[in-house]
Amino acid sequence: MDDDTRPAAGTTAGGGASEDTWSTIYTVIRDYAAQRNLNSVPYDQAEAMILKKGFTTNQLATCINEYVELMIWSVDESRTQIKFV
Repeated sequence: MDDDTRPAAGTTAGGGASEDTWSTIYTVIRDYAAQRNLNSVPYDQAEAMILKKGFTTNQLATCINEYVELMIWSVDESRTQIKFV
């Protein structure tokens, strides 16, 4: 499976029930921010969490781009902070 390929919502590559890749990445970052009462998360911290969960930097970047387009997140020009809108 390519890095940027995401399984359909509610499925995994093996067919089991699961959140899709972008939802899982979003949830990891959202939960981290919520537990710490933050409005933004440092990009490098998000990247470390996502890599630890087995995702790639490509998947994180694609996820961020999708959520920015949906106006759920914003990212500063230097890509150091992921902010919840």
